[in-house]
Amino acid sequence: AKRGESIPILIKFSLNNDKVTYSQSIKNLAQAIDEMLTEDSSAKFTITGYASARGTAEYNRGLSERRAANVLSYIEKKYPQTKGHITSYGKGESVLICNEGFSEDTRGDGEYSCVGNGEENQSSSRRVEVMKR
Repeated sequence: AKRGESIPILIKFSLNNDKVTYSQSIKNLAQAIDEMLTEDSSAKFTITGYASARGTAEYNRGLSERRAANVLSYIEKKYPQTKGHITSYGKGESVLICNEGFSEDTRGDGEYSCVGNGEENQSSSRRVEVMKR
């Protein structure tokens, strides 16, 4: 990935879950960051956590922060040389991915939701993304 681009490996989470479990995706993500740091030892990365619209905006902000922090911790444990090169933060439910329709703050209270609130429609929002900066 070039500076300002996302690394195209998403780590997804189940409802109300912030735990990182071993998967091919997390392994690939950690390896990609390590390889980029080998090529450019000054590289920096941002891990951003997200949540679906289930629950309150405040809860989802905290959940997204924990997701990002847990992915950061996992990567740093596997590849200690990444410490100091990665930061993490959460955006809560403010950037939803809706599998159908769109997201909207219908009441103006910071509570977003996807049109067609089915579980499949919500699940894509439960993720972390990594960007090289």
